[in-house]
Amino acid sequence: MAQSLLAGLVLLVIGDSHMAGSDYLISTLHDALTNDGAIVHSYGFCGAQGENWVYGTTVSCGRAERHGSAPPLADRGPQERTWPLRELIERHHPDMIIVELGDTMAAYGQSDLPRAWIYEQVRTLTVPNSSASKSKCGGSIATVASGGETNFCSPPTYKV
Repeated sequence: MAQSLLAGLVLLVIGDSHMAGSDYLISTLHDALTNDGAIVHSYGFCGAQGENWVYGTTVSCGRAERHGSAPPLADRGPQERTWPLRELIERHHPDMIIVELGDTMAAYGQSDLPRAWIYEQVRTLTVPNSSASKSKCGGSIATVASGGETNFCSPPTYKV
């Protein structure tokens, strides 16, 4: 039996409302990564934008987290505080960070994508040597959604 490339890696997955609902990616994506042998820590909150993971904010519509094979823990109370990415990195020491930002990065059905804004949001999270983007790979973060490519310990790719 072939061993997964993810076996034994510590993955930190952060995202928007798709990671905050127990019936969405915090279950399906988290389970798939765990089943491939990764040690997974997932966090999400509604309306998440890249800068919210760096500078923090409060949300009124919920957040969730999940660790390993435990079920998701959801907070739906008013004014829940977001998790600063830097603290999550210090807590979990990930080999790789996966960022899922779909609807919030795609402008919720607008006719034109705000490309400059998307670039700045992704750049806020992925600029090497920034305080928020220090994974074991030295600053690389894998981005998924909005056409982003997945990067394993390589410079970030911006594709919108």
